[in-house]
Amino acid sequence: MALSLEVPSSPHSLTVQGVTYQIVRSLGVGSYARVYEVTGPGGERLAAKCIDQGPLSAWARNQLKAEVEIQQSLLHPHILRMHSAGEDAASGRFVLLLEEARGGELFERVMEQSSFVEDDARRVIAQLLAAVRFMHSQGVLHRDIKPENILLESVAPDAPIKLADFGSAKRLASAGPAAYAHTPCGSMGYAA
Repeated sequence: MALSLEVPSSPHSLTVQGVTYQIVRSLGVGSYARVYEVTGPGGERLAAKCIDQGPLSAWARNQLKAEVEIQQSLLHPHILRMHSAGEDAASGRFVLLLEEARGGELFERVMEQSSFVEDDARRVIAQLLAAVRFMHSQGVLHRDIKPENILLESVAPDAPIKLADFGSAKRLASAGPAAYAHTPCGSMGYAA
């Protein structure tokens, strides 16, 4: 599926819920979205995840709504914050405006380093488990935790992590040990 939202040589913008954001640069392309660094009217830097709604099935559109509801409800230091979401006025693409994690993916950081020492792993896992514990206390299952969905807040060597991409997340109707989800999901490369 090709996404046609490209950054032209002249400045381009997105308008979401009446607020205009200037596109600075492309940050990456995923299976269903293109992500840009944008600046808001006050100069704040955010990440804009732009999703072409045309090819989305009814189920995928409902899942997108669930992603927005779930991620906006999860305010935790190790979960990527969603500022707002809505359709871009010009393109009709659905845009998620997210906290920008300037350190990139944990996966990329590990690949760049010659080693990932135990102290680094311990710190990352402790932060990840704190985020998972919080999500579970809210009745939320992420269902796609992988190194590419664990972002780093900054380029600092000991940057805190931010759990991202709630596209497969599910809020359980009830919390507790008897509650569970029935649909298989996640990334095939990480499936057991």
